[in-house]
Amino acid sequence: MRHERLSMNNLPEHRPARNLRPLPAKPHVWRPPTQQELQYQSLQLLKILRGFKVGGLERFFNLALADTGVVQAYFEPRLINMGSDRSAGQLAVVPVNESLRAASQASRFDILPPHERGLAKVAAFLHAAGLYFITSSMRSDHRMQSEVSAHCAREHNRVWLEDALRALRADIPALGATLTAGMEMGDFGGCDPEQVARIITARRLANLGIEELWLPSGK
Repeated sequence: MRHERLSMNNLPEHRPARNLRPLPAKPHVWRPPTQQELQYQSLQLLKILRGFKVGGLERFFNLALADTGVVQAYFEPRLINMGSDRSAGQLAVVPVNESLRAASQASRFDILPPHERGLAKVAAFLHAAGLYFITSSMRSDHRMQSEVSAHCAREHNRVWLEDALRALRADIPALGATLTAGMEMGDFGGCDPEQVARIITARRLANLGIEELWLPSGK
């Protein structure tokens, strides 16, 4: 299937229809996964990340996915209100599907040369993990939705990925520095600033729709 190429000035409207489903008449109740289900979810995320075909990231992926709270948050459905007052309803959005969509979109921006698209996919897929977690049932200090902010999400992402990125910089300095800078989690030198700027731009733009769904207006 041919994908239409996207430019920075021609962003599509975010429509999460591919992974939305009408809820049944009974209230939708999410339950924590069993240990076996959690292992399966971790393997699913690892399979997705490997599929972006960026060499040298296996240890980074394993360290990042050791956080079971974040893994669960990728699979915990989010209920969103859709439609007008007359035809309003709730639909379930699954975070992992939204991040897959963001990764795909990030890789299709015209600003990226082919060799940067895989890393842009990784960065875009990981971008919203903190946001998923702080709005999930795993968070111990359940905040009001109005208290959730992009800043809180970024801080959680920073804490979550800190050790994994440090290990990556030790293993493959240039790749680790580029991904760290591309996630806006520090400047450790040894990378192309123009490449980093392209990855940041693709990562941010591809996740605007997710932030619109997850964040209260103006946050």
